[in-house]
Formats: sequence, structure tokens, C-alpha cells
Amino acid sequence: MDKELEKRWQQLPKVEVERSESMLVVNDRFVSLPDITPEVLSDYIEIGHDTIHSYLSEMRKSYRYWGEPKMRSSLLIGRLALSTNEETVFTPEGLQAKSEDALVVDTVVQEYREYWSVITQSLYVPVVRRNVTLHNSNLDGTWLSMRRP
Repeated sequence: MDKELEKRWQQLPKVEVERSESMLVVNDRFVSLPDITPEVLSDYIEIGHDTIHSYLSEMRKSYRYWGEPKMRSSLLIGRLALSTNEETVFTPEGLQAKSEDALVVDTVVQEYREYWSVITQSLYVPVVRRNVTLHNSNLDGTWLSMRRP
């Protein structure tokens, strides 16, 4: 573990993956990106690196087993907004995008681009998933997720 990381945290947070929702949880709570800084998100990803890597590798193997080798699983990292509040997340171009593949860094408002960069710097691929419906409907919304390259 990075010594600078240990200095920033008196007690390291518990970073896990909630498998049924494919979601990163920190101290048993989901992450809402407006509530944390990009630096804190970077720390969470670094602290949970082994857990994240293991989960994404496991999911990749399961897709291959089921005959879907091109599928790439993603891990929900943090909710950007409720589905009804997407105008706070996307530029006008992003709001007009027809598919999630069209949602690139330039279609996200400036406020969220730093979170996107954190994922890129961690050597994963950032993906915005909109209108995510989860088992726990209180968690539905637009999420920033990440996948393996």
C-alpha cells in the first residue's frame, strides 16, 4: 500500500464489491460522486484495487464460459445522478446521445470529468451507464462505471 495513501487516512475504508448489483461499496455504502472528491475516488480505487481486479477478471471468465467472449462487464463506481436529473450530468450533446457508446468524456459536464480521469489514470476504461435499474430501486440512476481495457 502506498505510504502517502496511509498518511491521508487515519483508518482505511473497507472497499468491497456488491456482487448482486455489480457495484463498488465503501464502508457498506454505495458511492455518490457528488458527495466525494475525485481524490477520494482515486483512493477508493487504489485501496480496492485487488478486489476490483479480481471481480472484473471473474466476470470476464464467466462471460467466456457462457459463450459471450466479446461482452465486457463493468463495475458501477459511483452514481452521478438520479435518472430524472441527467441534465446535471451531461452536456447538450450528451443528453442527445442515442447510445452509451456515444457517451465520452466531452459529453459529461466539466464537474464530472475529473472522476472520468481518475478511472483513466487507474488504467481502467470509464463508462457512463444511464437509466440503470438495480434490485434496490433507491440506487437507480446514471452511474459512472469502469471496465477492463
